[in-house]
Amino acid sequence: MSSSSSILPDLALLDRYIFRRDDDSFPADDPTEASCTNSRGEEICICFQLHDPPRPSRLYLWWPGGTGDCDRFSVVGAHRDAVLLQMAYSIPVPNSECTYDMYDYFLYPAQDRGPGHAVLRRGAEDVAVAELQTVRTTEPELHVIFPSASASRRWVVTKPRIIFHGPDLDLENLLWLFSSDAVVPFGDYLCWVDYCKGAILLCNVFDDDPELRYLALPAKLPGIDHPGGRGFGEVNMTVGVDEERGVMKCVRVVRGDGKMFNQGCNKPPPDFVATSWTSEMTGSHELIWKKDAEVKSEDFWQLHGVELLPHTHLEFPLVSLEDTSIVYFVMRLKGASVDEVGYDYDETWLVSFDMCSKTVKASFQYIKEQGDLCCEESMFAKEKFWYFESFIPAEFPKFLKMHDTR
Repeated sequence: MSSSSSILPDLALLDRYIFRRDDDSFPADDPTEASCTNSRGEEICICFQLHDPPRPSRLYLWWPGGTGDCDRFSVVGAHRDAVLLQMAYSIPVPNSECTYDMYDYFLYPAQDRGPGHAVLRRGAEDVAVAELQTVRTTEPELHVIFPSASASRRWVVTKPRIIFHGPDLDLENLLWLFSSDAVVPFGDYLCWVDYCKGAILLCNVFDDDPELRYLALPAKLPGIDHPGGRGFGEVNMTVGVDEERGVMKCVRVVRGDGKMFNQGCNKPPPDFVATSWTSEMTGSHELIWKKDAEVKSEDFWQLHGVELLPHTHLEFPLVSLEDTSIVYFVMRLKGASVDEVGYDYDETWLVSFDMCSKTVKASFQYIKEQGDLCCEESMFAKEKFWYFESFIPAEFPKFLKMHDTR
């Protein structure tokens, strides 16, 4: 299970599912291992099992004290060498029988092995963890904490100046209904993305006087405005970045007729169209979108390398951090009907696809048929069947390799 530093990949797709190792099976000497203490005084340890995409990488957690029904641990985001982790648990309210959730945030820095949220790296030292509160307000609040610069580790709350352009933009409606589906680091900006509204809010969170800027996506979820489509965003759309080139990439997958997929309906396999756009900077320093690639299902199924893939549509797109032409897709095929259970678990694959050259680069079988699974893997597959989440692109493994070779 351990990850040798000599064979670490440069990139990873982090699985949001947390694998518990609360006994001696936790690999304490793994090169990716890190530990700390939470607000309840409990020690926790994590390590990663890292693989080259499209195979997902796993996080293993040692937290013997986290056995409560409300004790949760999750991966929130990643940027450069940093991974942001969240722990939640219930604490009692004084003079009351009620409890409320307490949240701890942990920063995993790959370069320093010493002692809607997102993490943003700037240079080798500066780190910001931020949340943009927008729901049901026309005055968004930015909550930021700078773990590397603040000894008190207190959240700083500001109301960023709003700089929006466009005569047809209904600013009040946008801010009132905006709810982020994803948060993407982009240079010194954090970008909160709402796929239903077809909008991005960019904020320079390191500035003393932060500004909030608007960028329209090249497309939105068809037939959905708000809030009914919330939760479908990452199934059909994604925004990724190439920080070295300073460009954004947007990818959307819809049915052949341009409508949303009927969730759970794979018989017959629906036609699909996957489209990608790349941002370009104009002479007036405005970002615009240019369509650069499109693939239809009838063309996809003629390609070399699709023979083993389940005959269904593409979903959960993710843009590679190394090459924005490469997009990772999930392909799920519902299993056979099982008495008193409903359905067998999905046969699920991940595929690495070059949108520009229309080439299948690699594929990986993520979930096998139920009969081939051990107890732990069966539990994992069952949860994924009922609640499938996308993955988090991360490049911290290459920083681990740089650190270990110094």
